[in-house]
Amino acid sequence: MAIPQTSVRTSHAMTIRVDGVTIGRIQGWNPTQSRAANPVYELNAATAGAILEHVPANQAGQTITINRYDLFNVKMEQAWGPNFDITLLMDQDTALEVNEKWLNPDGTREMYVYGGFWFTSLGRTMSAVDDKIVKTNATAVYTTYRRLV
Repeated sequence: MAIPQTSVRTSHAMTIRVDGVTIGRIQGWNPTQSRAANPVYELNAATAGAILEHVPANQAGQTITINRYDLFNVKMEQAWGPNFDITLLMDQDTALEVNEKWLNPDGTREMYVYGGFWFTSLGRTMSAVDDKIVKTNATAVYTTYRRLV
């Protein structure tokens, strides 16, 4: 893989792998984390009851949306391992461990692991008015996220 010569982080410096195999043709990899922040209000008869601060709640929303070109020989449902084929979402009976690997311009590498990776939605986008390429769309949840390197 060529090392990008830029200070801006670009997506061609990243690969997504499961069991050491690169999952190709991914057009969108969008991990998100979320949590609520609950307001604490001032209780005083002489004031307006303004928000004094926000208290962070538990982290809850750990999701990844994935967009991938559909291929004749390896559809999205089959690309996540040699024994992986989820024609229906309920066919996934084991959580995946997905690696996100970055190659930085200075030659250093970063690797992150998404553990407890389960698909929660899977679909396709087909259109006769654009590039006519069939695209798959999926959402997954993950339990853990950690840096390896």
